[in-house]
Amino acid sequence: HMSICLEKIKHFYSYKYATYYFKIGVFLLLSAPAISVIFLLPSIIISLRQRKESFLKEKLNFCLIITAIFMIISCIHNSYPINFPYDSWSPSLSWYGLINWIPLFIFYFGFKSFLKTSKERRQISLLFIFGTIPLLTSGILQYFFKIYGPFETLNGLVIWFSRSLGPDEGLTGLFNNPNYAGAWLSLVFPFSLALCQEKRSQTTKIISYFICTTIVFVSIFTFSRSSLINIGLGSIFTSYKSIIFSIVPLILLIVFLLPICYLGFNFSNQISLLKKLFINRFCLNFELISLTNSHRIIIWSNALQLLKDKYIFGYGASSFSTIYSDRMCNELKECLRFTTHAHNILIEIAINYGLIASILLAIFVSILLYKGFKKIYIKKNSFRIKDNFDKAWWTSIFVITLSHLYDNQYYDLRISISSWILLAGLSNIIKE
Repeated sequence: HMSICLEKIKHFYSYKYATYYFKIGVFLLLSAPAISVIFLLPSIIISLRQRKESFLKEKLNFCLIITAIFMIISCIHNSYPINFPYDSWSPSLSWYGLINWIPLFIFYFGFKSFLKTSKERRQISLLFIFGTIPLLTSGILQYFFKIYGPFETLNGLVIWFSRSLGPDEGLTGLFNNPNYAGAWLSLVFPFSLALCQEKRSQTTKIISYFICTTIVFVSIFTFSRSSLINIGLGSIFTSYKSIIFSIVPLILLIVFLLPICYLGFNFSNQISLLKKLFINRFCLNFELISLTNSHRIIIWSNALQLLKDKYIFGYGASSFSTIYSDRMCNELKECLRFTTHAHNILIEIAINYGLIASILLAIFVSILLYKGFKKIYIKKNSFRIKDNFDKAWWTSIFVITLSHLYDNQYYDLRISISSWILLAGLSNIIKE
C-alpha cells in the first residue's frame, strides 16, 4: 500500500501535472496572487528538474547571472553603515529586494517549458484574458456603481481592494492604483485583440469582441495615459500586416493628438466627456508634455545626479525615497513633491544596485525584443505573420516594457511574474 501511495504522489509531480499547476497559477495570478504562487512554485520546480537544457547554454542568460552577482555584491557593499549613512534605511531592505529579481530569473528559465509552441502560448494568452474578468467586473462596480471593498476570503489570503475613489480618480479594481490597473489591461489587450481576429463561430466572435471592447472601456476610465498609449500601440502591432499599415496609423495618431493637447481645439472642449477623458487626463493641461515642467523629468534628472556618487553598486533597494527627500530636498532644495520611486525601472535598478546591473538587464530585454520583432515581423515567414497570438505576445511584453520606462509597476508581484512569463515565451518564439 505504501508503494502505491508513493507512486500516486510521484504522479502529481509529473510534467503533465506541472502543466496544470502552471495554467492554474496564470489564471489566478491577477485575482489571487498568493494562491497563484502556490501553484507556480511546484510547476517551476518540476520544470527545472526535468529540463535537459542547461541555463548556461543560452549566452543571453549570462546577463542575468552577472546581474544577480552584482546585485548580491551591492547588498554586501551597502550593508556597511559607512556606505549608507542614513538611519531611516535598513540594509535588510536591500536583501529583501533581491526577492523581486533573482528568484524571477530562475522562474524565467522554468517558465520556458510550458511555452514551447504557439498552441501552448495561445492557451496561456487565453488564461490571461479570462483571468482579467474579475478586474473588469470590480472596476465597473467600483467606478459606476460605487460598490467598494476590500473583499477578503480565506483569512486574508485573497484580498480585492476595490477601494473608494477620490474626486476625479480613475478606477483601480483589484489594484490599489489606477496606473497598475491600466498596466495590466494594456498587457492583456493584445491577446484579446488577437482572439477577435481568429476565425471562430459567431458566438465566440461576439464574446471575443465584448471582452476586447470592455478592456478598452475600463482602460479609459483608469485615466491612465500610459494605458491609452499602450492600447494604441497594441492595436497597431497586433494587427500588423505590413510596415505601411503599422507606421501610417501611428503617424496619423500623433498628428491628431499633439495639436489637440497643445492648442486645446474648441471641438474637444465642447464635448464634456472627451474633455474629461482626454484634455484633462491625457494632456493634463500640457504640463506633462513640457519637458521642463514634467514631474517625472525632474525626478529622472535629480536621480541621475544622485547616481553620480554611487554608480557602481548603487545605494540599496528601497533607498530612493530616503535619498531623494534627504539630499534633493534638504541639501539641494530642489524637491517639488515627495516621491517613493524613480518612475523609470532602469534608473530605479541603477539607484538600488548600480549602473552595471541596470545596463545588463536593459541589454537582456532589448535583445529579446529586437530578435522577437525580427523573427515575427521582418523575416519572410507567412506562418509568423498570420500567427496573431505570437504578434500579441511580442506586443504585450513591448508595451509593458515601455510603460516601465515612465512608470514602475514591476514591484507588484502580478506585473513582475507576468513580465517574466512573457519574456520566457518570447525567448521560445526566437528559438523556433
